[in-house]
Amino acid sequence: MKRKILILTNNARMMLVFRREMLAALRPTYDIVLACPKDPSAEKDFTDLGIRTLNVPVDRRGMNPVKDALLFVRYLRLLREERPDAVITFTIKPNIYGALAASLLHIPCIATVEGLGSAWSGRAAPFVRRLYAAGLKKARLVFVLNGEIFSELKGVGIDPSVMKTLPGMGVNLTYFTPTPYPSDNPPSLLTIGRVMREKGFPELIRAAHVLKKELPNLVWHVVGAPEEREAALLLQLKECSNVVYHGPAKDVRPYYALCHATTTTTYHEGMSTVCLEAAASARPILGTRVPGVTETFIEGKTGLGMDAGNSADTVRVIKTFFALSNQKRSEMGKAGRAFAEEHFDRNKVTWSYFSALLSVSAKDDSTSLDEALASIAESESLPSEVILVHDGTLPEALERIVAKWQGGGKLKLCLVGYAQNQGVAFALAYWLGLLRESFPHRQLQPDFQVG
Repeated sequence: MKRKILILTNNARMMLVFRREMLAALRPTYDIVLACPKDPSAEKDFTDLGIRTLNVPVDRRGMNPVKDALLFVRYLRLLREERPDAVITFTIKPNIYGALAASLLHIPCIATVEGLGSAWSGRAAPFVRRLYAAGLKKARLVFVLNGEIFSELKGVGIDPSVMKTLPGMGVNLTYFTPTPYPSDNPPSLLTIGRVMREKGFPELIRAAHVLKKELPNLVWHVVGAPEEREAALLLQLKECSNVVYHGPAKDVRPYYALCHATTTTTYHEGMSTVCLEAAASARPILGTRVPGVTETFIEGKTGLGMDAGNSADTVRVIKTFFALSNQKRSEMGKAGRAFAEEHFDRNKVTWSYFSALLSVSAKDDSTSLDEALASIAESESLPSEVILVHDGTLPEALERIVAKWQGGGKLKLCLVGYAQNQGVAFALAYWLGLLRESFPHRQLQPDFQVG
């Protein structure tokens, strides 16, 4: 019988866009139940993936304590009914109330904090911070997307040893691929994102007006849905004669092919998915110097940075970029693709969740280990090496499974053992390429290793 994983989130479509590979990799080993607001447009996709969905409405932006209390009760009831072996949470309210419910019922929880939201620093900040602390303190593992989130959560009492930094949601390097770089004229920019103030659209609009004189041939493409209550901002955007507003798009790849560079003017970010997609598409990044954006490009080599909330600096950076030769701009894009391949492959993120789930839901279970290795072996993109980390003496049943797969030849299998409880930390650090940065080598010397 397969183990059951319950996933809590506030948006079904986003799970398909950004987490499809993770779901597909986990599905052969686990029964997956997804609890989120109902989205009829996504139901067939989840059915095709073999994932059962449950309608659990989430008020994404509201701060109504009654609604939030009801959501918490709903999560408690859901966990009691489904009795999952582990819970994975995404987005703010599932992270808070879902993780808290899981802790009360002693169910292992893996939380993913992609961003802290505007409420983290708003009027309700003290209350919101206490909620985060209560929800995540007993989480078995907390994935975060940048160093700022790591520091902020550490500041409210989350144990640093349970937090691991992921390269965002990663990027699908086979879906987003380089296309021929556009000719020199007309100069073309692309911005993808929800039309809202927090994404820096006031600065974008002001910069677009100035650039009508500075770069009269510039075409600035904007793709994305308008946020609620931002009708006035959308109207201002549409009034810019050098801006072409395309609205939302299901497939953004043709727009990357159009542009010389991708521009983001956001004030804050978890880890910019748009920037990762741009890098994978071999397009330079002109991005604000904020956590979650600066990690996605190398200044002067794959992109250029600018000050957030400063339209004059946005104009300066855009002019500097288009003063470069088209060959130089193309070379920046190619370097960005190489950077994405090295640091942001979505497969790394997928296997990180796989490793985490094994660590919290399948300890010393030979059947689960065998099924997990079989699932990995059947994957379309095999990892170069599978590291099995075990704390203490390896039980005989697990030894037999390891021997079976080491002799099979399809997977390159390495076994690493530790006397102390350092196995999960080592496995995740090794896989994410953070070993040297996060953990002193002397602290992670294995007691044995069998290649």
